[in-house]
Amino acid sequence: MLPLAADPAECAAKRQVRGVAEIGFEKMLSPSGPRRQPLAGFDDDYLDIVDYIVRCTHKIWEERQHHLILTHYTKDCAIHTLGGEVEGADTVVANTIATLQAFPDRELIPESVIWTGNDREGFYTSHRIMSPMTNLGASDFGPATGKNCRVRTIADCRIKENRIFEEWLARDNRALVQQLGLDIVEVAKHLASLDRTKPKDAWIWIEGERERVRAGRADAGPVSGTVLDDVRARFQSLWNTGESALTNYAEDVQVNAPGGRAFKGSAHATGLVQEIRSGLSDIRLTVDHLAAIPYLDKGYEVAVRWCLAGRHTGQYLIPATGAEILILAVTHWRVVDDRVVEEWTVFDE
Repeated sequence: MLPLAADPAECAAKRQVRGVAEIGFEKMLSPSGPRRQPLAGFDDDYLDIVDYIVRCTHKIWEERQHHLILTHYTKDCAIHTLGGEVEGADTVVANTIATLQAFPDRELIPESVIWTGNDREGFYTSHRIMSPMTNLGASDFGPATGKNCRVRTIADCRIKENRIFEEWLARDNRALVQQLGLDIVEVAKHLASLDRTKPKDAWIWIEGERERVRAGRADAGPVSGTVLDDVRARFQSLWNTGESALTNYAEDVQVNAPGGRAFKGSAHATGLVQEIRSGLSDIRLTVDHLAAIPYLDKGYEVAVRWCLAGRHTGQYLIPATGAEILILAVTHWRVVDDRVVEEWTVFDE
C-alpha cells in the first residue's frame, strides 16, 4: 500500500499512535505509559495528538472545565462555519456555555480522529463525534422541546503547542432540527432573521470562500506518492461524474449522509452526490485538506475537507431559488481492500 503521508517520520508516527477504533473511548479516558510521539509545548499529561483531541474535548464538555478553552484555543482562533465565522477563545467559551444551557446532558463521543502533521510545523486533526443530548433549554432553534437527539459533528482543527489556532466546524443541524420535532424551513427562516443581526465581518469569510472555490483554488498541499493522491482523484471523479460507485465502494458499503440519511450498497452509494448534483448547477468543488491513518490492520481511514459552490436551480431541500450556494463539508472514508466500506459526510444543510 502507498504510504499514508509524504513524510517518512510521520508515517512511522501513525503506526505508533493508536486510534479510537483500536483503543476504545472508555480506555482513552484513562491513558497510561510514556508519550507516543513528540509534543513540544503541549500539556504534560497528553500522550499523542489523538489523546490530546479526545481528552481535552472530554474535559471541556463532559467535565465542564470550560476554563481549559483559554489554554487550548488561541485568543484569535478563527472558527469557520456555514453560520458565519467567529473568532477567539472567549467566543468558544460563550458558545459552549450556551449549548450546554440548551442541551445540559450533551456528550461528545469520539468516533475517529484522523490526523496529519507534527509538533514542529503543527498538527491537523479531523475529529468525528456523535453527541446524544436532551433539549431542556432554549436554543437558536427555538424553545426547549424535551426531545432526545443524536447529532454528528466533524471538527477539523489546526493545532500547535497545545492550542487550536484554526477550526472548520461541520454539524448535521438538519438531523438535529428534525429530531427536535421542528419544521426545518421555519427554523431556517428564524435563523436567517438572526443572521441579519450579525456583524458583516461574520460573512466576509463565506463570500471569500465562494470566490475561492469558483476560481478552483484549493488549500490542500501536495501529497505526491501517498494514498491521498488516490483519494483526491477518486473524490473529484465522484463529484465530477457522479458515477464512480463501482470503483470506489464495496458492494455492501454504508453511507451516512446529512439529515440522518443512510444509503446501503454500492448501487446507492452516490445518493447524496446525485441529490446535490440534481439540485445545483454550475458546480465547482475543491478538495481543501486530506489526512489518513491506519484502520486496525485492515486498511486506512481518510478525512477529506471540501467546499462546493453552485447555483440552486433545481429541487434540493426546497424548490429552486436561483441562489448562489456554498457547502463546507467533511467526508470520512474507511477503506479496506482498496474499497470504501463506510462513509460519513457532514455539513449543515
